[in-house]
Amino acid sequence: MTRINEKNVFSIAIFLFGLLIFSATLELRNDIALIPKIMSICLVLFSGWQMVYDLFPGIKERLKKKEKKEQILQNDTVARVEDEREEKEIVKKRYLFIGWMILFISLVYVTSMIWGILISMFLYLKWISGESWKMTVLYSAGVTLFIYLTFVVGFEIYYFL
Repeated sequence: MTRINEKNVFSIAIFLFGLLIFSATLELRNDIALIPKIMSICLVLFSGWQMVYDLFPGIKERLKKKEKKEQILQNDTVARVEDEREEKEIVKKRYLFIGWMILFISLVYVTSMIWGILISMFLYLKWISGESWKMTVLYSAGVTLFIYLTFVVGFEIYYFL
């Protein structure tokens, strides 16, 4: 039986994000796209595994039963199962984070990688994490400057502009 809830939506969003990264790197040269391809493949594999577990809880339960039988045979203690109820605050934060990821992808697509990173990091640090203005501006500008200097100036990869 398939279950759809907030956790599944988040897993599906991460999986689709990984597929988007992988498809965006297919047209790039191999030397430029090596690290994004590796990261996106890992993201797709792990988030796909999590997505299958979330969508089909029967698989997880069967594996747990099999694992429990093996543990009983070995006279080990059975691990307790934690409650999977989510509070409204956690759900709200998850939806806010999914919205932020969609905004980040949209900004990168519409503007450029550098501006997308700067704007989305600023929004994340100020309104989602609740950092001070000083810390938000310093972190956002510092990370964006580091990425610009490393990739555009250092490696001469103009894809980020």
